[in-house]
Amino acid sequence: MTWTLRRPVLFLYLACCPLLSRADTVFPAGLCGSLSQPTAEELQPFLDAETSGELARHQSHVKKMTIDAADGIIREAANRGWTSLDLFTEEAIRGECLYFIPRNVLSAIDRRFNLNATAQINGRDENGDAFAMAGFFVGRSRHFIFYNRDSIVVPQPDAPDNPVRLRSVLLQRVVGDGHLNISGMSVKVGGRWLDIQASKKVSAREIELTIGMGRAAIKVKRPILPIEIRPQPRNKSKNKSTGSIDSVSLDPEIRTTARLAGLDGPDRPVRP
Repeated sequence: MTWTLRRPVLFLYLACCPLLSRADTVFPAGLCGSLSQPTAEELQPFLDAETSGELARHQSHVKKMTIDAADGIIREAANRGWTSLDLFTEEAIRGECLYFIPRNVLSAIDRRFNLNATAQINGRDENGDAFAMAGFFVGRSRHFIFYNRDSIVVPQPDAPDNPVRLRSVLLQRVVGDGHLNISGMSVKVGGRWLDIQASKKVSAREIELTIGMGRAAIKVKRPILPIEIRPQPRNKSKNKSTGSIDSVSLDPEIRTTARLAGLDGPDRPVRP
């Protein structure tokens, strides 16, 4: 399946289901105030990588997301049939708090949920090399997404001639419900790399992506998929007191970041 400028075929970008009412939120009341601030040491690599200074201007509003809080939020969104685009543009994302989701929390999320997003938490590039999201800041109508390396070319199984390229830092602005402006993501169309400018939910089961700029820009409608709760693997472990074999869930928090991500390189953000 190949894209052309006349009849482009696009990858699945975020997720889908019925267009949702924004009368409520999946974020618990008072969550922002209950979370701690990250340390300066935790923040500094991201401040160094985000060279525009945009993240630094919002530094005082950053709160560190916990695994339990993230699990509850995403699980509730999945149970409601929400999509990644629904979740990450919802009312709480336009509030005063900028939530920092560190690598260990991202790893736990990826083990438990399929967000159905092109901006993958973990993945393999066109050469089969591992890449990973090093950190995600979401809130104040903004997304800051950091990867552990730059210019990641991600193959699209349904469109092999149209890989997606991710920069080491993606900046996204929330325009409104189900609507994002995007910087740092491009797609190959007709042998040329074109920037993806925006993603907008236009119906219950479709998003519209704006690709390229000015008069040359094209708009492509694509189906999208909902957030999915992954089946949790079970691990057989021996009960020391009885000698019996117990079945327990594998807990991502006890795994190392390297094993979770399958990383071949450093698990840190890098400058573009």
